[in-house]
Amino acid sequence: GANYKENFIKWTSGDQKIDDIIRRSQSNPIFADQVLEWIDYQEFNVHELIGEGGFGKVYSAEWHKGPRDLYNIELNKWVRRGPTQVALKILKSDSTKIVEDFFVELDAIMRINAPLFIAKTFGISKDPKQNKYVIVMEMYSLGDLKTFLSKRKNMRFLERAALIGWLAAGLLKIHENNLIHRDLHSRNVLMKYNDDPNFQGPRNLGLIADFGLCKSDDGKFVVVEGVKSYVAPEVLEGFPYTRESDIYSYGKVVQDVFANNPSHLIDVLTANCLSREPSNRPDIKKIFIFLKEVVVFYELGSDGFFNIFYRESNELKSVKQELNRIYHYDYSNMKERLIKSSENLIAAFPIHEGGLLMSCSSLNSTLKEVVRVPIDRIQLMLDSVIETLSIYIYWREKIQTYKPPEVKPKVEPKSPEPDLRSESKPSEQTQTLSKT
Repeated sequence: GANYKENFIKWTSGDQKIDDIIRRSQSNPIFADQVLEWIDYQEFNVHELIGEGGFGKVYSAEWHKGPRDLYNIELNKWVRRGPTQVALKILKSDSTKIVEDFFVELDAIMRINAPLFIAKTFGISKDPKQNKYVIVMEMYSLGDLKTFLSKRKNMRFLERAALIGWLAAGLLKIHENNLIHRDLHSRNVLMKYNDDPNFQGPRNLGLIADFGLCKSDDGKFVVVEGVKSYVAPEVLEGFPYTRESDIYSYGKVVQDVFANNPSHLIDVLTANCLSREPSNRPDIKKIFIFLKEVVVFYELGSDGFFNIFYRESNELKSVKQELNRIYHYDYSNMKERLIKSSENLIAAFPIHEGGLLMSCSSLNSTLKEVVRVPIDRIQLMLDSVIETLSIYIYWREKIQTYKPPEVKPKVEPKSPEPDLRSESKPSEQTQTLSKT
């Protein structure tokens, strides 16, 4: 932070509030990815227009110095990457308040520190000719999700499920930090290939970008042509954006990813995400756990789909009641009984039963290994198991009650009735010619 503070007097954005946002991000950063810079526009060699949205235009450019990459302890300063390809998003809004509000939210988003889930923003600049603020972002060579999908039509189910699961994890981080995206669609998901051999997730990562950029100067959201179908119906009717509105948009993105690749479980997911009533849509944690289990069971083969989601709801609820009894039990002699109960729970499920089995096993092994387990730790673990089980019950009931939309049979167009008059006897002239 000290290295940044030395330069505070050497620059200004021209707006005190934006200066404060940038300086705050530089004051006590825990990670380098949490730092915003003020970047002189002269440091860019702007190339070409590569996109346009409700917020403004996007240009490709080369940043001569590049971002701060590594901190040199011996020199006590940051070392820059050097010439770097970046994307410049030029905000078209003339409203200072709209721009300030956006950067306040950008600062909050960067503090989440989720570089594998949220597109990287290097800093802020200003185009002196247009007098417009500019967001300086990392350039992603695989392009946006829509472009990516158009070039990979033969992706396997597992790749598609892992991709939307990754997006759900990113949206979960956003919602857990009391933020709302407000403009999620396939053009606002940027694709990155992860070549780290030690990385456990999917190779093709979808990173979420452009949070709430589509505002007009009166503070209202602008619905851009081409993305209207991603916007929740209540928002189109004038109601404010909510987390449930994000879920609707997420459901539309899932439909894009699985277009022409039908799956019963994915159909259940999208049908609930796209519910007309916002309160009927699942929250993002339910979606994330659902997709995590779908991926796990799919990897185990088709038999894996006969999993906990297809168990009877009564069976799941009885297990939940058992856990609740444990949770509220008299702790004076609870340890032995709790171990026995958790062993019974494990025995009730096949060995491949995903997240729930792991939660129960974790509880069981902890109780056996630790002589005195703090009560608050036990309660925390029970909370996790009960919450996970509640989500399983939720999806079990959704799967049980799901009815696929009726597909109306195609009606073949009727052949035109033959014109009987055209089949009348030949004219006298024709008869005369035929006789000759």
